[in-house]
Amino acid sequence: MRKLISILFLGMFLAFPISESAQNDAALSFVTVQLWPEYDQPSMLVIVDFQTAANTSLPASLTFSIPPDANLIAVASDAGNGQFLDHPYGSPTAGGEYQTFSLFVEENKPYRFEYYQPLAFDGELRIFSYLWDNGYAVENFQYLFLEPLDVTSATLDPTYTTQKTSNGLNYYDGAPVQLAAGEQYTLNVSYTKTTDTLVSQAQAVQIAEPVNEDTPGRVSLTNSLPYIIGG
Repeated sequence: MRKLISILFLGMFLAFPISESAQNDAALSFVTVQLWPEYDQPSMLVIVDFQTAANTSLPASLTFSIPPDANLIAVASDAGNGQFLDHPYGSPTAGGEYQTFSLFVEENKPYRFEYYQPLAFDGELRIFSYLWDNGYAVENFQYLFLEPLDVTSATLDPTYTTQKTSNGLNYYDGAPVQLAAGEQYTLNVSYTKTTDTLVSQAQAVQIAEPVNEDTPGRVSLTNSLPYIIGG
C-alpha cells in the first residue's frame, strides 16, 4: 500500500513540473490586435489573433489576461478558408488587475479571442488605452485600428505606419515589433467623433479575402453581422 502511494505521489510530482515547463516555454509567432471602436456597440471591440511559435511544444495550455471590465465574447480557432470556429476555453476568473482565461492549443495554427471594453467619453472626445501584458515572447506583434464613422481627428501612440481605405472606412496599421517574454505593449488611442452612429448601422461589410497572419480580419462568432478588413 505504501509503495502504491509513493508511486502516485511520484507521478504527480513528475507531471506538474512538465506541465509548468510547457506553459513557461510557450512563445507566439505573431499577435495581431485589432481595435474596432463603436462598431456595433458604443464600446471598443478588441480582436486578438495569435499563433504559437514553431518551437513551442504542443499541446500546451495558454493563459491570457484581459482587463477587469472586459466582456469576453468569443474564443475560436482557424478552420481554414477564412473561417473561425468556436474553441473550448475556461471561463474568465478575476484576480488582481486582470481577468484571466485559458485555452488548450493542440495545433500550430491561428487562434483568436474577442472582447468588448468600455470607452471613456468626454463630449465628442473618446479615449482608450490597450495593454498587452501576457508574459509570452512574441516574434511579431502588431496592431490595426479601424476608424469609426464621423471622426474629425484621431491620435494613436505609438503612431501608425500605414493607412488604408476600404468601403469608405480607414484602417491604420502599427509597425510590427518583437516582444521579449514578459515585455508589455501599450497603445493609447484618442479620437473626436461628431455623432453616435455605429459603423454597423451605416453599412454592411463583406470579407475581402481569407484571414491569416498577413491579412488580419474577423468572422463574427456571436451574430450574423458581416465584416471586412483590408490587408
